[in-house]
Amino acid sequence: MEAVRPDMMPEQGQPVWVVRSVCGRDRKRVFLAFRTNSMAENTAVHGNFPSIYTVNGTLRRVECPKKKHLSHVKVIGTLNEAERETLFSDYSNKTVASLVQKYDEYGELLQKRENSEILY
Repeated sequence: MEAVRPDMMPEQGQPVWVVRSVCGRDRKRVFLAFRTNSMAENTAVHGNFPSIYTVNGTLRRVECPKKKHLSHVKVIGTLNEAERETLFSDYSNKTVASLVQKYDEYGELLQKRENSEILY
């Protein structure tokens, strides 16, 4: 098993979103999404398009998260404090997959709720 690179992990102070992909071969799948401080710095300095990393524990494993443009995903929720603590204490494919499965089962309900949090 490959080691998880520290620069491709969610950071303690950063929010973690639950998103549904709307473009690409992974469309309609649910992922956890996060930004890293280095991504935020690159956007500010170089003017790159806003992007996030997505993982779901199966198709996109934590060892190799997918970098996606924000316009290619739809936010369906955010992780609450207990879920974030679980994720940060054990950042593994098993933990990510269990969190994604929970939101995938209830995704239709979450999509109807408006999310007021701005990603960038």
